[in-house]
Amino acid sequence: MSSYHSHFEGEVQYFKYDVDSIIDAYSKTGKPFAKERLDAFIAEFKRFRSAGGLYSTTTIHGENVMSNKSIPDGELTMPGGARYTVKNAIGYTDLLSLSNTRNAEDAICPSMNLCPLTIESLQSPAPKPCFNAMTLEAETTKWEGEWTRSPFRHRLTTFLEAHAPSMRKVTKIMCIGLGCFSQGTAPYGRDPKRPYTQYLAALTVHTILKKHGHDPVIYAQDPDYCGAGIALLESRWGIRVLEDPDGIQTIDNNTFVVAVANDIPIKQIAVQYTWEADGKEGVGPAGMLTERIVNDGTTGWRGKEHTVTWERGEDGELVGVSSMDIRKGEAQWSDVSDPFVWEWVRKCREGVLGDWTDEVFGECGIYVREEA
Repeated sequence: MSSYHSHFEGEVQYFKYDVDSIIDAYSKTGKPFAKERLDAFIAEFKRFRSAGGLYSTTTIHGENVMSNKSIPDGELTMPGGARYTVKNAIGYTDLLSLSNTRNAEDAICPSMNLCPLTIESLQSPAPKPCFNAMTLEAETTKWEGEWTRSPFRHRLTTFLEAHAPSMRKVTKIMCIGLGCFSQGTAPYGRDPKRPYTQYLAALTVHTILKKHGHDPVIYAQDPDYCGAGIALLESRWGIRVLEDPDGIQTIDNNTFVVAVANDIPIKQIAVQYTWEADGKEGVGPAGMLTERIVNDGTTGWRGKEHTVTWERGEDGELVGVSSMDIRKGEAQWSDVSDPFVWEWVRKCREGVLGDWTDEVFGECGIYVREEA
């Protein structure tokens, strides 16, 4: 591994995905998001969030690593009077990202990039509502009508009506990372219709499960919720909003997870965190509504090579351009499968709900574990 260095225009870096070495490390040191390991790190995170300073984490090889010094959550006033909110969050690194040799080679601290669990410090302008309530309300009746008539809802309802009676008891529905109702602009802004409709899907799941003898409570976690968004979720739908990362720790073997296009590898987290129960392995959560899971996440990636070419962008800054083309499905997403997720999926009943033409859900599926 080389140490961190500044890049130059025209520089080409060569990398590959060394998946097998990471899986081998898992077998020796344990699953990175196993309950005992993740709970211990969350305790460290909560201490750090209130006190700041340094924090301790471990690499996939079991080596202890100390972080650089950072500041705790709170308000930060910059020179000139601008106020910012500092909010720390847990960084979860998935299997493929850990296996990408770029992460270890092109880094200030190579060892830290071999850590599945880190802490990220986020700064944003002082809190305020991220959406206009009147503008949102002008659209919600239309969105609710579109959801009621949608083929996606029909397929979801048909599947759950058939399988809810025989699936494992569900006591919780956990919405992870569905987002607030911010009214941004493309390409990075969000259309509030998307999260609003995804919450309607979670409510549909709740209604059908209750009809068939389950009694779930709906929870939600997202670090981007503003106060107005939390109030809307709680008052309109009775969704209990949990602070990040309390929602992760709420997931158990009787939880149905709703997570669409997440920024964290929630599939890997949810399955590994609930892997063991009553002396059995491979138990996992009761179900998921998420992007379709079609393999173990390593298919086609073992030893795959790619390059990053450093080019001068329009703003004059150097930008690393990968040889992988996301439009061809080559580049990885944040929430991908792994061998543990795949093992869990093969024990589930699957329903295909949407495809890539669906602007709200994409190529989405539903997975449920039937009662043993």
